[in-house]
Amino acid sequence: MNKFFKSGAALALYSSIFIGIALVILEVGTKTIGPLTTLAYVQTIGGIFLIALALLTKQKLEFRKLFSKYKKETIEIILTRNILGQLFIFYGFSMTVAIKAGFLTRFEPIFVAILGFIFLGEKIRKRGITAILILIAGAILLSVQGNFSQIGGANLGDILVVLAMVFTAYSFIPARKIKDVNAITITAASSLIGGAVIFLMLPITNSNIIVTSLESWALIIGMAFIFNTIALYLYYIALRTTKAWVVASVI
Repeated sequence: MNKFFKSGAALALYSSIFIGIALVILEVGTKTIGPLTTLAYVQTIGGIFLIALALLTKQKLEFRKLFSKYKKETIEIILTRNILGQLFIFYGFSMTVAIKAGFLTRFEPIFVAILGFIFLGEKIRKRGITAILILIAGAILLSVQGNFSQIGGANLGDILVVLAMVFTAYSFIPARKIKDVNAITITAASSLIGGAVIFLMLPITNSNIIVTSLESWALIIGMAFIFNTIALYLYYIALRTTKAWVVASVI
């Protein structure tokens, strides 16, 4: 039992708890502050939090090693997860209801399983497929509370959420290839660079650049700490010891 609580699957489970909390904050934040502004601040502050955490816990930040040895993989993670994946999820949540968005995010393990098989050669046994389907079915039932009429028809927000899941699923591939750089370095680097890119997009899209409301700052800091600092950090650690489809299924 003690081994499970320290396993990759358990870390993914802990990550999923924090992601669930963050999604509630996300829905409020994107609709009150704006999706692009929220994303820019959340990623940047999340990266700063991670650097502070590394200094407090005396973990070595291996940025030079990450960009010299895994430049291609790092760029792929930033592009697919921190930019395209999070852009689509933030905009998707601002354009649809949380129940539908939560329903659609449950299909990520299927994309991960397919992409993991294509790019990493990770095979899934029948019991693995059964486990994925059970987890997805359970999550869907919890999301809609047995009332499927709440889901309704598809809209642009739903399509964006599904696209976000595809890009996020792909980000598992390069993340699995980074073996000898600690998780806090990967998460901090991808968050800071992703945030910087999104900030450059704010004036082009006429999005708010300055946030003044205390309520908005509370949402941003809460999201940055819960999602970009804790959840993603646990997620990258989980990927070190556990197959990508298992991590995605639990999350």
